[in-house]
Amino acid sequence: MKTFNYLTIIFLSGLVISCVSNSGSKKSDFRIKTNADKGNIANSETLNLSIENKKGHDIDSIMYTLNGEKINNNTTLKNFKLGKQSLKATVYYRGEQQVATSAITILSSELPKIYHYNILNEYPHDITSYTQGIEFFNDTLYESTGQYRESKLRKIDYKTGKVIKNINLADEYFGEGLTILNNKVYQLTWQKSVGFVYNVNTFEKLDSFKYGTSKEGWGRCNNNYVLYKSDGTEKIWILNPETLIEEDFIQVCTNKGKIVGINEMEWIN
Repeated sequence: MKTFNYLTIIFLSGLVISCVSNSGSKKSDFRIKTNADKGNIANSETLNLSIENKKGHDIDSIMYTLNGEKINNNTTLKNFKLGKQSLKATVYYRGEQQVATSAITILSSELPKIYHYNILNEYPHDITSYTQGIEFFNDTLYESTGQYRESKLRKIDYKTGKVIKNINLADEYFGEGLTILNNKVYQLTWQKSVGFVYNVNTFEKLDSFKYGTSKEGWGRCNNNYVLYKSDGTEKIWILNPETLIEEDFIQVCTNKGKIVGINEMEWIN
């Protein structure tokens, strides 16, 4: 993941499982050993790697990769994404090769920051609207509401609570997060694996899109370039706003482990 400012709720890290394998069904003669404590290691640390050679083969060379990127022993982890990552060792010996795999979880070296707030004002809001997504655009409030047979997309004068524009979703959809980019409203639904794209001014439906690998539709935001989507797990998916394809994901973690159930998100600065 590239360097970001702040995506609200982002500290990153994960969890670990260890295993060995090769390309066939035969169990590998080698096992990856690391300095990760129970598979967990902070991103401020250096990853130390070695191979347990259970059958005493005469090893010619070893190639290590982390998520497909070639690494060496004593690799600094500060430039790698947080969360559960795939570690692979290809061991070359006597004209043969075997593969050993493992998983490490890269945790944040920073403790979560606790933010405080003051209530500056209060405004009226329709108590029958089950707010799931909310965003200001040009000083106007846009809201996506939930509940089956009650979900809608609304444009609201937040000072008075007056509904400026409203459309109802079909009964089978449970509305979720929304965000606005390039004069388009991107709205998620919960468990139907489909989202909708509207004209921000007219609410004309321009498109719909299917989810890719993500589990469900939860929260939504953007950084003026890409869309972010949470799905109820520790993953936040990065979508191309033109193709709406899930191109990558990041994992939300602290210095202790992963955080699941990420919902409404805002991009700050």
